[in-house]
Amino acid sequence: MNQSETMIVALRLQKYLLEELVTELESREVLSAGDYSYCESRTDEMIRILKSVRRFAIDEMIKGVPLYPQVSSR
Repeated sequence: MNQSETMIVALRLQKYLLEELVTELESREVLSAGDYSYCESRTDEMIRILKSVRRFAIDEMIKGVPLYPQVSSR
C-alpha cells in the first residue's frame, strides 16, 4: 500500500468512528455516564489515529528535505 492509500484508509476509519459515535449519541434522549465514557474512548481513539496520520505526513515531508542545505559556491 502506498503512502496516499495508507493515509486515506486511516482517514476513512476516522470518518467511520465519528459517524458511529454521532449515530450512537443521536439515538439517546438522555446521556448516561456510560455514554460519556463511550464518547471519551472513541474520541481518544480518533485522536490517536489522527496523530499517527499527522506523524506519517510529517515524516513524508521531512524525507524530501535534504539533511544539510546546499551552499551555493559563487
